[in-house]
Amino acid sequence: MRQQNLIILLLLLTIIPNFVFAADKKPAGKEETKATATAAVFRCGTDIFYSWQPTPPPPPTTQVKTQTTAASAIAPIEEFYQRIFDLEASEQAAKDRFNKNLPTYQAQAMKRCEEKHQSMARCLANNFKAIQTDMQAMDFEARKLLRESVTTDCQNVYGRCTATRTGEITCSKDETTAGAKSGDDKGKDAKKK
Repeated sequence: MRQQNLIILLLLLTIIPNFVFAADKKPAGKEETKATATAAVFRCGTDIFYSWQPTPPPPPTTQVKTQTTAASAIAPIEEFYQRIFDLEASEQAAKDRFNKNLPTYQAQAMKRCEEKHQSMARCLANNFKAIQTDMQAMDFEARKLLRESVTTDCQNVYGRCTATRTGEITCSKDETTAGAKSGDDKGKDAKKK
């Protein structure tokens, strides 16, 4: 019994100093993190839009000429896709990185436009999948009306994607990264009181 207590005491004496000294030591990257947190960070951002040209449903055969002129008069519709931001240590680096990644964001916007507006089959499949359980509970007349409604909705969003556009690129100093530490310290002081 005495030997076991002695072994436990020796183990504790060898383990405890390691914990105490390890707690006093600062990690190597800790000072770099504080310096980065207080350094200025610039945030550049813009909005991405895409445009699509609606395609009217096929006209009846008797009114081909009037519908053709109406189809050419439909203006393209511009829709908001996404707001994007990039953070860097300097304003020029943020602009450079932002301009480098911009074609990727525009390609994603065009892909989203094509998925949403250029595929009638995808629109119908997605809508019918969403209402599948509701349709099973309906009678035949209600199902027919619902099918017609879904088809009309998909025809209204069917068209051809024409272009993507970005809004004005704005850059500003991001204070949230630099001020995050001071805000955390204030919160800790308030909790202590």
